[in-house]
Amino acid sequence: MIEHETDPGVDTDEGAASAEDPRLGPLVAALGSDEPAERRAAAESLAEIGQAAAPRLCLALVDPRLDLRHRLRAGNLLGRVGDPRLTGPEGLGPLADVPAGPFLMGATAGEPEADTNALPQHEVDVGAFRATRFNVTNVAFGRFVADGGYGREDLWLPEGWAWRAAASIVAPHYWPEAVDRPNHPVVGVSWFEALAYCRWLTERLEAASELQPGEVARLPTEAEWEKAARGGLTLDRRRAQPNPKPDRRHPWGDAFVANTCNTAEAELGGTSPVGMFPDGESPYRVEGLGGNVMEWCSSRPTAYPYHAHDGREDPAGGVRTYRIARGGAFPFKANSARCAYRHWNHPDFRGGMIGFRVVRGRPAG
Repeated sequence: MIEHETDPGVDTDEGAASAEDPRLGPLVAALGSDEPAERRAAAESLAEIGQAAAPRLCLALVDPRLDLRHRLRAGNLLGRVGDPRLTGPEGLGPLADVPAGPFLMGATAGEPEADTNALPQHEVDVGAFRATRFNVTNVAFGRFVADGGYGREDLWLPEGWAWRAAASIVAPHYWPEAVDRPNHPVVGVSWFEALAYCRWLTERLEAASELQPGEVARLPTEAEWEKAARGGLTLDRRRAQPNPKPDRRHPWGDAFVANTCNTAEAELGGTSPVGMFPDGESPYRVEGLGGNVMEWCSSRPTAYPYHAHDGREDPAGGVRTYRIARGGAFPFKANSARCAYRHWNHPDFRGGMIGFRVVRGRPAG
């Protein structure tokens, strides 16, 4: 369980991204000017050159030949000129299909630094779902904020609405910093806020005919999250493609490899743009499951074996009922990036290292 906050800030020395258009850094800096005319001129200039600059910035973001901090600065610039990867309904970016079938959940008894709360490893069968390849970003969550999501009681659990109203919460905890990091994962969001966003998103996707019959947009269950990270016993719908490593310790394999994720070993000191570590993607091409930010799940931290219908997926329970948050995060070491590693926090926790992603599927539980 983690109950502390960390400054989500990152090094944003935009001018050092010298491999890209040299006009970008000064223009981004001018966006923060005290002069409205200067801000408007900078925004107009960025719009003019952003389309041409974006492909180069996309390449620099993931180029393994570049230093991680250079890639980070390129990604920050990409967010400011308009990240073309964050397309699709509500700017969430691409989806990954996770087929129905069994997978191995939990740690093995001999796994280094295995936690007793992640034992025993056992087989769990989950239905098909689609997961966002990236975490929900600041720019995507901003649509919920701008659309009045914090003022609509119907989107919130009763206990979540009472908590929000009592604290006069109208945006994520670190929202003033989010404007400079549009393509970073949103952080400082409680479990209650993540659920309200998912209900709002379900409405938007239904209105756009983007959901299959019976589908909703929601947080992943703990089992769905781990299957997305580890892969099933087989990897395709017809169950004809075996998973070469169904008990892998990390989404990319057993060994921790430097520069595959944003954990403490990367020494970035804060969140990074989504999709910056493609070498760390899971067998289903879901990215960011091993670092950057922890991710809220719908589940309670009930002991294993996992059973979806034993009450752990009940959304009721109030402010003191813990909820699972999975995945590594930028302040934490490699151990936290394991597929089986479990975190939990109270649902009103709003740390600078916690965000979420969305799945589309049948209602949980």
